[in-house]
Amino acid sequence: MQINSAIQNKIIQLLQWDDGRYEKFILESGNAYLYAYIKNESEEIIDQIKRSKEFWNWWKHHWQTRDEAFIASITDCIKKDIARQLYQHLHDPATLAAELYPAGEVLGESYANLIQQLNKKGVAA
Repeated sequence: MQINSAIQNKIIQLLQWDDGRYEKFILESGNAYLYAYIKNESEEIIDQIKRSKEFWNWWKHHWQTRDEAFIASITDCIKKDIARQLYQHLHDPATLAAELYPAGEVLGESYANLIQQLNKKGVAA
């Protein structure tokens, strides 16, 4: 899933960012969310989920929803630095880890892939 380009362009305009900064923020926030949400799992499990297309589609879907809410609530009179703070707060990974839970299929494929890899390692050993 890609973020709707009109929404992405509006956010970039409001925050005075470029495409690279916007995309980096999405990626870094998604990674930080995983570490906040899956606190006591091994690095291997988190890495497997990071490679999951389902996770990133789910993450971008919820990201776009928050972007739409941000655009609807922001006014032109708000200064850019305040808009950036509000935007970053709205997408804070630690807060989202406490409030936003991935569907079973998002994590299920990642766990299934990890188990397959572990089984292959066990057979090879």
